[in-house]
Amino acid sequence: MKKICLPFLIFLFSTNSYCQKYVATKAQVSSFLSKSYYSINFGGIFYPFSNANLIDGYKTDTYSKNTFSGRLLLGYKITPNLAVQFGTLRPASWFKYNNINNIGYERSVWINAWSLSLKKNIALTKKLSVFGEAGIANVTRIGFSIEDEIIYSDAHFASI
Repeated sequence: MKKICLPFLIFLFSTNSYCQKYVATKAQVSSFLSKSYYSINFGGIFYPFSNANLIDGYKTDTYSKNTFSGRLLLGYKITPNLAVQFGTLRPASWFKYNNINNIGYERSVWINAWSLSLKKNIALTKKLSVFGEAGIANVTRIGFSIEDEIIYSDAHFASI
């Protein structure tokens, strides 16, 4: 029994003496990431699509309309009070014309917007501030065609 115990104890103690202690290192976020932020917003887009938007000779009795929408915004703080932002906005599902001309055509109209802006924070007190935002935006609408005829045309609108 001593012949088995002694080598086992020597092995056990020698293993413990060679083990290294784990030293946790503190990770630091890079300067770029520490100044970056994102924002996710939800709301509604109340677009006025109707049969009046279709060319003459095409109409539908029903629409599929979902006003719920979302916006994703990515920002970077240039200074503590000035940031540059890029955002995109789109509905949860596209507006759809159901059963166009009662022959089974179902087509959707895609709409989305993107923006690039500067945001300036102005501190009124230690706990209260206001901000202003200025920039450019682009709203894009992708229409549809049926049998190579454009029924609802594409459009792009820019804004400052």
